Amino acid sequence: VTGRPNAITYTSVINAWGNSREAEGPSRAEELLDRMQKRYHEDGDLACKPDSRMYTSVINAWGRSLAPDKAQRAWDILTRMKERYEDGDIDARPNVITFTSIINACGRTKGNHTARKESVRIALKTMAELQNSNFGRPDPFIYRSLLDAFGNLVSDKEERRRLSAVVFERCCRDGMVDSSVLEMLGRVSPALYDQLPGAEGGKRVYIEDLPDKWKCNVRQRGR
Repeated sequence: VTGRPNAITYTSVINAWGNSREAEGPSRAEELLDRMQKRYHEDGDLACKPDSRMYTSVINAWGRSLAPDKAQRAWDILTRMKERYEDGDIDARPNVITFTSIINACGRTKGNHTARKESVRIALKTMAELQNSNFGRPDPFIYRSLLDAFGNLVSDKEERRRLSAVVFERCCRDGMVDSSVLEMLGRVSPALYDQLPGAEGGKRVYIEDLPDKWKCNVRQRGR
């Protein structure tokens, strides 16, 4: 980045590093975020003030990487956002998209059993953090992402079914079941899917088959 870059310039380069697939991409993206914070806080450059979209872009950069600790690195960015917000920086306020991006990073983790287990822990912690915060309400996107993470990370079918059942029950209570959640449940835990209304005899379940209260709060969210 040369000349006098502003937030738009930095965001473009952060996204470029995040999409580069280079091993150093997420580290470079985070370095740019650090540079923005320094220019804003130490130099008073208002044009370089980071906002939630920039933080989330760095989380996405980690999520696309092959780094074995990507889940922890994504969580660490959220911690920075919360600290900034609690210090009065309203633009750093995390939102549901931020939390979904962290869970997506968890779900893409590769590695041994220990690494996958840690990513499941961070994914669950991320969802609990959102549910207990004022940063937004869990929506179908984040429930689908969490189920997808279980499918990618949990090899034991019974454990995957148990985790999926807990998350799907909460999704139902929130009235956030849509067709994408339903389809993901079928992929991740067919045994649980076969217990849904309308699944008798191995039939495909349609959203219309479900109780209205399971889906009453679904709204479309632009991404």
